[in-house]
Amino acid sequence: MRFIGNKQCLLGVAVAAALFSFIPASSAQPTSGVVSDTPSPFKYDVSLRARYEHADWIGALATDRQYGFGHSKLLFGAGYTVDSFRFYAQGQYFQLYNLPDGAVGPGAVYYLTNGAEENPGMVSLRQAFIEWKNSDIDLVAGRFLYSNGSEAMPLQPTLASLRSKRIAQRLIGPFDFTAGRSFDGARIIAPTSLGAFTAAYVMPTQGGFEVDLNLTIWDVRVPVVSWTAPFATESGSRDDVQIFAYGYSDDRSVLKTDNRPLDVRTADTDEIDIATVGAHWIHLWTIGDTQIDTLLWGAGQAGDWGEDTHRAYTFTAEIGVRSQALAWKPGLRIGYTYGSGDDDALDGDHETFFQMLPTARAYAATPFYNMQNMADFFLQITAQPLQPLTLKSELHYLQLAQSADLFYSGAGANERHNRFGYAGAASGGFDDVGTLLDIEATWNFTPHIAATIYYGHLFGSSAAKAAAVGGDDDIDYVFGEVVFKY
Repeated sequence: MRFIGNKQCLLGVAVAAALFSFIPASSAQPTSGVVSDTPSPFKYDVSLRARYEHADWIGALATDRQYGFGHSKLLFGAGYTVDSFRFYAQGQYFQLYNLPDGAVGPGAVYYLTNGAEENPGMVSLRQAFIEWKNSDIDLVAGRFLYSNGSEAMPLQPTLASLRSKRIAQRLIGPFDFTAGRSFDGARIIAPTSLGAFTAAYVMPTQGGFEVDLNLTIWDVRVPVVSWTAPFATESGSRDDVQIFAYGYSDDRSVLKTDNRPLDVRTADTDEIDIATVGAHWIHLWTIGDTQIDTLLWGAGQAGDWGEDTHRAYTFTAEIGVRSQALAWKPGLRIGYTYGSGDDDALDGDHETFFQMLPTARAYAATPFYNMQNMADFFLQITAQPLQPLTLKSELHYLQLAQSADLFYSGAGANERHNRFGYAGAASGGFDDVGTLLDIEATWNFTPHIAATIYYGHLFGSSAAKAAAVGGDDDIDYVFGEVVFKY
């Protein structure tokens, strides 16, 4: 069942937001008039996010390139824990408002994915799982959220933060910037003296740009195996190492996105079956009050891309510096990410790195590109001028890895049928995409209320101009959001 948004929906979001701001933290605990040291086995959570986006996008002159739209996401969860067992269920109501017709960019993707509706909305089951967890095992089965790199997180806080922000969700993620995606299946983590071993088998739900998360995409299957080094369990560790192997099978009857001619792709109905094997290593140094980290992450792929043989690779190298002693706690990060591209569309080899099911916006906040056929040199600056205020700015110099390949965007399968999940634009034989400059500010009003504003601008170059088909090759993208958590 889909819901059509209107003024009453917007009013409801505003009223809910106002109510959240007046809920005291203590009301989360059940009150019975009797003080007890035993925590309740029942826990519940509620959150609301309201966001507005404005886009001035790359596109042909005949398209609507400037528009604004909104969306809201209400989550409501409840859990019960007894001994080593936990049951948790979470529902979601996601609503989009004022989507553009005849446009390009993110608003157009939402509009087309949701049946050309201007205000689509849906109540979905986001999570419903049983967990069995003790010192020997952590087993989850049902519908849950999953991201690569999240297995056996390190206890050292800086290592955990780096793994979460700079490694997790690159290949598999919940796509939570919008409607999100969940995963149906099971995951087990077994910690041992030789390290933590993880195995999982999951299938994604619909989601991301699609408002309906209820349906499982049965034809996309992802087995996972990983090993995390034993020193992740040491709170004083200076290293974090993980080796992983991911499978990906997709036998949906949808047109693949790659650089082959349309008639060749249309005739290729064979499935995609790819193995991805890789590792990461993070190391920390501390010099006085200054912390330095180095990060290496990479993976190789082999398998079948329909009728073609698939061979591809990716890697990331980063170094970061942060001072806790200086005013504003400044941080500087420099890095380079490379995802291979295909230099010959008709040689029977598909060499474009395939990003599987990522949360693309975690690494491309202005969502016109991803890691496929992309070389991304970036500089990141962070600061905290006030206790509740965090600032982040990034500069990305973007080039296509292969000019003979496409300029890709998207974040993987988000529908059972109809669309592949990635889009590709012709580069015109150019490789210079342009330079992206952005800035983001987050203000935490209370532990329960936060607001973020973001602005990104692409100074487009030759490949972006070719993708624009004679239209504007620059991008201006803004969003503002308020999040209430309880």
